[in-house]
Amino acid sequence: MVSVVGWRIVQLNRADSNKSDNPAAAKLAETPNALVQGKAQPVVSNPVKSSTELPSKDSNQTTKVAESEASGAVSEQKTESTEGVPQLVEALKSQEVAERQRAAAALHSLGAGAKEAIPALREALKDRDMDVQMWAALALVNNQEFDKSVVPVLVRALRNENPVLRQVACLSLGLIPYLESEKETVIPPLSEAADKDANDDVRKAALSALSIIAPETVGKREAK
Repeated sequence: MVSVVGWRIVQLNRADSNKSDNPAAAKLAETPNALVQGKAQPVVSNPVKSSTELPSKDSNQTTKVAESEASGAVSEQKTESTEGVPQLVEALKSQEVAERQRAAAALHSLGAGAKEAIPALREALKDRDMDVQMWAALALVNNQEFDKSVVPVLVRALRNENPVLRQVACLSLGLIPYLESEKETVIPPLSEAADKDANDDVRKAALSALSIIAPETVGKREAK
């Protein structure tokens, strides 16, 4: 996984209020980076099943992450880097796609420690490589930077071949404060993930996100 105008201030206040009233939202905020922090690699070869237990709106159980399986699902390699943020920002400008992917993933793994990279991460949302865009979007969400440009990138990540990254994309979408008119851009793809994704954890993550964004949608689904 990856700092304000009047609209964002209003939306962030509303999101904070919603999260304080909804235990699922509070847990959701802790989950995305926990899944991939320190283990993010942009190139994924052999996805494996994650055993993450996701929060539900009826449970206060703490989210549990099987670190070893999540690690294997994302990559067998460690990504902990001795590079500082300035060096990683510079690497985001590399001509080599793999180097830009590595830098964006490493900045995501830094969480709030990557705040000074926010301008560069916003630029990386326009990178010609989709994996660079995805890690930049996740890194921005990690830093509570909800640039509207992250939404289509994260929606696209719902089709990533790796189930852990699809799960993280679902949860990250659940953290973003939306205007009512903007929710229709995320509710359909999350609903599709909740219904059709082959991975049970991804389906649960999509439902968790929907319970924050559109709780009435989840209520209707449960009533069926």
